Amino acid sequence: MEATEQLERSVGQLMTPTVYAEQAPSEPPEGAEQAAPEAPTGAAPGSLPAPPAPLVGRRAEVLRCLGALAPAVTGWGVAIAGPAGMGKTALAIEVALQARVANRFDDYLFVEAPATRRDSAPAAAIEGFVRAALRLLGDRASQQPSAPARERALLEALRSRRTLMIWDGLEPRGDAERQLIADFVARLPASAKLIITGRAPIGQASAALSLGPLSERDAEALIDDLRRRYPRVAAALAAAGPEARGDLCAAAAGEPLALRMALGLLAAGTSLSTALDLLSDAPQIGAHATTLIDTALTHLDATDRAVLIALSSFQRPADASALAAATDIAPAAVAQSLARLAALALVYELDGERYSMHRLTRGTVRAAMVRTAELEPGQAALDPAWLRHALRRWAGFAAGYRDDPQGFEQLDQEWPSLEAAAQTLYDLSGLPGVLSDQLSARLLNDLSKSLAAFLRDRGHWDAALRLGEWAYEAACALGGWQSAGWRAYQVAWVHYSRSDLDQAALWVDRMDQALRRAGGRADQAAALRMRGLLADQRGDLLAAERLLLDALVIYQELGSPANQMTMLGDLGAVAQRLQQFDRAADYYQRSLELAVQLGSPAQQAICANNLGLLALDRSWPAQARQWFDRELDLATVLGRLDLQSYAQIGLAQVLEIDYRFAEALALAEQALALQDQLANHDHAIALQLVERLRRRADRR
Repeated sequence: MEATEQLERSVGQLMTPTVYAEQAPSEPPEGAEQAAPEAPTGAAPGSLPAPPAPLVGRRAEVLRCLGALAPAVTGWGVAIAGPAGMGKTALAIEVALQARVANRFDDYLFVEAPATRRDSAPAAAIEGFVRAALRLLGDRASQQPSAPARERALLEALRSRRTLMIWDGLEPRGDAERQLIADFVARLPASAKLIITGRAPIGQASAALSLGPLSERDAEALIDDLRRRYPRVAAALAAAGPEARGDLCAAAAGEPLALRMALGLLAAGTSLSTALDLLSDAPQIGAHATTLIDTALTHLDATDRAVLIALSSFQRPADASALAAATDIAPAAVAQSLARLAALALVYELDGERYSMHRLTRGTVRAAMVRTAELEPGQAALDPAWLRHALRRWAGFAAGYRDDPQGFEQLDQEWPSLEAAAQTLYDLSGLPGVLSDQLSARLLNDLSKSLAAFLRDRGHWDAALRLGEWAYEAACALGGWQSAGWRAYQVAWVHYSRSDLDQAALWVDRMDQALRRAGGRADQAAALRMRGLLADQRGDLLAAERLLLDALVIYQELGSPANQMTMLGDLGAVAQRLQQFDRAADYYQRSLELAVQLGSPAQQAICANNLGLLALDRSWPAQARQWFDRELDLATVLGRLDLQSYAQIGLAQVLEIDYRFAEALALAEQALALQDQLANHDHAIALQLVERLRRRADRR
């Protein structure tokens, strides 16, 4: 066996994050309840949501879109552009609903672009869409850390089924991002079609619609629809006189959202002349609705404001019970408030139970909270304390599923809202400048802590970095050095897993500095362990062994068997690379004994893999096969595809030794498919094995 092949297998030794118990800092986090609140209800994955507002009119536009989505028409689909409030989302959903009635497609996917983006990289918009689409398709490829792998997986999945996707609210940042998006959609297979909505069109579509004002006929139809649905609107129009309809249509300039808002204000008691003045004051088309939303906020009582602010924290439709839990207001009072908010067109009633909010309304609500301290006469005061209250519930929701793989599916379903909650908490905290909101900073730390295992398991690597960095800033600003150290650990672990040694070392330094200030020995041992792993990855095995032994001694003195188990596995890997096979076997066996005592099947699978690789290095293939079979059985029960792939790699090497190249290649290719483009050394090992087996199988 050649030395290079032996080294490649040794590099494949499994490492696991430190098992730790983070102690309460001297200033404990406030308010993140541990009981998970009721999750908001929404459309099932892969199905279409209710439109943000019923579509009235636009028949010609619907027919044009349906024609462009026909299989025989070339191009990737439809681009719907236009100012905010014109009904782009409602049109896209209506087109998809009619396509479903006609059985045009097998799958329908709706992906909403985030209202705000922290990642300025041009590819970030595509990456978010691809991950969301894979998640809706139920494809575990959405959990892979590699963006190219996720793109390939999505394109491959779309080839097998007729799929219509909606990418709603896409706003490219500059020409570079626009070109990347155009290049991506051009690669869609013929079986897939896409509808993109945004303020500016994307090129090369089968049809490009610039959605303009409603026709007079459609505007009249919209007014009639609202009169039928809301008696207060009908009464207000009757009181305003026969000319009111025409005057409102003209002043609203054909903007559906503005017309809805104006009628809502009339129903709330605003005079017709005031409503017309507000519409006339808008500086440009698309701005009427913003002006009216601002005015509508002044008509709200305290309960209305609390419910509206809480709903703004939900990225999916929510029902009254979820909003009652988020506000601690009685469900009956919440239901009455929702009815008032719907009449004002500040929220939309979707199906008699769930409510949503237009992104323009959400943005205006957030702006009203930011400016509360600098109100001008006539502006609404929206207390951000209600938003913090709702965000505390999201932190509690995440805490209820912390480190619980069975609950990760719940977190995945609500990930858009959780991600938005983290961004909002960071904004409210005042960071990266001067800390201005301690509660938001504490909640951000709690949320990052609760989501760490979920983000690792589901492959949200970029989000794990972002949340870890934000929470590290927050913990440092609060003087919570233990928390700061563990948030730095979360960031360092992602960089280590990606083999980014420079960034990993930087964050280990930050981890070490913070934990030294906290003063706990177990915390310092964790920092020693990370330095040992980095030394191992750099090839300085003697330094790695010394650091890992120092950490093991601390854990032994503290009586921490879970951490001892992890350290023994790390030391076994270093001893194996040093060709000290007896010492490696002793370390691995001791780690396995602790894993059995602690009832950790995942750690038992990791130990079995390590013992199998050691048996291969000692030219004991029969023993290696027993260990890899044990690992595969455990991994299958756990549903851990990563561990299954490691077992398949090991079994393929055993078969290779027996010259059973075809069987070995089949297993290795299965492992490669599971590990496709993982952002660390494991994928390279699987790929090298597959390539070698293909050559050997061809020679046979």
